[in-house]
Amino acid sequence: MLDKDMPVETIQDYLVQQSGVYSNIIESNHTGIYGYCKGTYLNGSGWVPDERYAPRERPWYIDAIIANGEVAFVQPYYNFQTKTMMMSVSKMLSDGESVVSMDIFLDGLQAMVEKINGADNIDSVIVMADDGFVVSHSNPAEIGVRYLESKDEYKKSLAKNVLNSDESTFSLNAADKKTMVFSEKINNNWYVIFILDENKLFGSLQFIYLFSAVALLAAIISLLMLFYVFHTKYIEAEELSHDIQAVANIYAAVYRINIKTNHARLLRITGKFDPLMEGGVYDYNGPLPDLIKLFAADQSRDTLINFLDKSTYEERLRESNSLSHEFLDKNERWIRVQLIEVDRDDDGNLLHVMWAFESIDEDRKQRESLKLLAETDAMTGIKNRKGGEARIREAMAEGTKGMFILVDADHFKSVNDDFGHDVGDKVIITIADCLRRTFRDSDIVFRLGGDEFAAFAPTVETEEIGRRIIRRLYDNIEMVDIPEMKGRRITISVGATFYPADRNDSFDAMYQRADKGMYESKKQEGNALSFNRGEL
Repeated sequence: MLDKDMPVETIQDYLVQQSGVYSNIIESNHTGIYGYCKGTYLNGSGWVPDERYAPRERPWYIDAIIANGEVAFVQPYYNFQTKTMMMSVSKMLSDGESVVSMDIFLDGLQAMVEKINGADNIDSVIVMADDGFVVSHSNPAEIGVRYLESKDEYKKSLAKNVLNSDESTFSLNAADKKTMVFSEKINNNWYVIFILDENKLFGSLQFIYLFSAVALLAAIISLLMLFYVFHTKYIEAEELSHDIQAVANIYAAVYRINIKTNHARLLRITGKFDPLMEGGVYDYNGPLPDLIKLFAADQSRDTLINFLDKSTYEERLRESNSLSHEFLDKNERWIRVQLIEVDRDDDGNLLHVMWAFESIDEDRKQRESLKLLAETDAMTGIKNRKGGEARIREAMAEGTKGMFILVDADHFKSVNDDFGHDVGDKVIITIADCLRRTFRDSDIVFRLGGDEFAAFAPTVETEEIGRRIIRRLYDNIEMVDIPEMKGRRITISVGATFYPADRNDSFDAMYQRADKGMYESKKQEGNALSFNRGEL
């Protein structure tokens, strides 16, 4: 959130939500997640401190900064919010200034200490931090006392022996008796201390050791489990956040549309996609076609308006809760928009939908490139038979009229036999180049295979214009000189027809007419042309 510079209010909402998650896990043993971010104290449990509260002076903040990004386990302290002893677990965030933290109650540990103290022969049970601070004590009045600074010589001596001596067991004289002290370090910071009356000790020493070991183990396990659950849920929350962000990054812009009011509210837009809308339209309330005009290219506008027409949503979204459409934006980039159902009222009527815009420019260009490659003849660079026939059939379906021709090189087999296949390939490439230079970019020119070619010229509907075009093709062919052929010229035979010949005309029928015309041209020497208007 810091990296994306999200507002403080959004971060506060996130802390509240996560505090609720952890409440379900560790019940009431924490105060919720809180922290310091962008100069503001945030608290997921809703607690508001008084004016004297300075978050950057609190141990949870100071220790997290010192830990420099590692998780910091802060020494226990008295919490003004809960009026109890707490232990903080905190961590500095990526900006080097913000800190997030959680306080964990130590009342469960205190209850355990008091219960252990009820055993025979045990005078006191103490949990002490490595600075002499009493975290928990069988006598609640001693909690929070710093024994190293105490004026009571027994307490000060107890702390010094526990913290500075390598011995875990030692005797210590109290005012009225001699005590035996057992201490054990349970982590890098805490010690568990058992104080026993030495006179009673040796009567039940074995029992005390056994009981102490069990109690100590239980305390350690409880603390470790609590920290483990906290850490595991923190990792899960981080991973979930990253997963959701990854899905959201698919969409460059997302709008929420109110069906009844036409109100469009921008929920998300990425910097690399800005401006999808001119100036970035964050809140719009007006006719949706006017909004569409802000980002759609002129040639895509009508189809996009039809796709996003809200009067059709009810019927179209009955079968599926999402629909998609591809269009060009004002920068000539291909965009896919997903129309997604959000909710309905009690009667089943749509209330809100989303427009989710996704950039597919690279994907679309790659698809078109692969399609072009699949439709291109590798040798000549013009369309192959599959690509050419498909384009002509599409034009016919749209009602396009025009001239269709078939072209065949004369005596091509003898070219291969006399000069070799490399020269034969040059002849094929040369004829394809002549066809390309003769016809318009809007015409469909393709290679059928071998030395056979075809072309379809839309809007050419008279034999006079057709012959003029074929004459230009012959001129281009006659200018060709392939040195390896030693003066031998290339000639072609052409069969031509017009589409449609009648109401029932088809591609196959048109092809047969042109093929018949080419057969007639083959009977003549040199460049020859035969028109066939319908005689098969």
